Amino acid sequence: MSNKEALRRLIALIRNYKKTIVIIMICLVVSTGLNLCVPLLSSSIMDDGFIGGNKILLIKRKNAN
Repeated sequence: MSNKEALRRLIALIRNYKKTIVIIMICLVVSTGLNLCVPLLSSSIMDDGFIGGNKILLIKRKNAN
């Protein structure tokens, strides 16, 4: 079996699951975006709250969760 033939067979098998694959890819992109936001929020809490000595900010952030 040549590479082109194998690729055609693979595409034919995947064609039935196109919608599922697209949904999974969208979920992966959203998950990646949310996971990128966590360090940004954490650094804001560390910089402004702990290092800056702003106890009110720490209490507000803790109660918001």
